[in-house]
Amino acid sequence: MSTEIHDAFVNAILADASYVDGLSPGDEGTIVLGGKLALRLTQKLADYVGQNFTVVNQTTDAASGFSVTVFEDRSNGQKYVSFRGTDDPADAANDANVIAGTGLAQSQVFAMISRRGQVRNVFHERML
Repeated sequence: MSTEIHDAFVNAILADASYVDGLSPGDEGTIVLGGKLALRLTQKLADYVGQNFTVVNQTTDAASGFSVTVFEDRSNGQKYVSFRGTDDPADAANDANVIAGTGLAQSQVFAMISRRGQVRNVFHERML
């Protein structure tokens, strides 16, 4: 698999994995991380993520549905940041605002900005 295709594949899997709630720092392996992800991904993909990645952090804004998950590649330490937007009927106001309003899910944009520092701190702590 070429590097570009592999990178796109990994980014797509991790983006989908970020829709799983309850990921905790340090989650890894086929039993812990793979078990949680199997609720959304196929077992083979869940096991792939569990074998190759560790959850660094996941933070979710319950009011807007916005979430950010940071994964780390266990083989080389590369970090991946996956964002999750609207995903359930409770996010209907955000979806309506995207379609008929400003073109943005404003509450999610505000949540992303407020969580920017948390993500930055995760990267900073891991580099010390």
